[in-house]
Amino acid sequence: VRLRGRAPNTEGVGARVWITAAGRTQMREIQAGSNFVSQNPALAHFGLGEIQSVDEVRVEWPAGGATILGPLPANRELVVRE
Repeated sequence: VRLRGRAPNTEGVGARVWITAAGRTQMREIQAGSNFVSQNPALAHFGLGEIQSVDEVRVEWPAGGATILGPLPANRELVVRE
């Protein structure tokens, strides 16, 4: 999941992304600057194994508000705009 936030936080740093698939929920927080001599990629990657679809994607934006999408197919990059 790649986020496109409003300026000045166009990468959605600080946002939390939840996915629910096959009755399980995972969460990732978009962060920056915590890798040694590099930056974190501004995306949330979720391991789904053999699961073919995601029931729900929920993004809670750092400025407030949420975006909820789904159901969606798995194994793709999703771009979510604030």
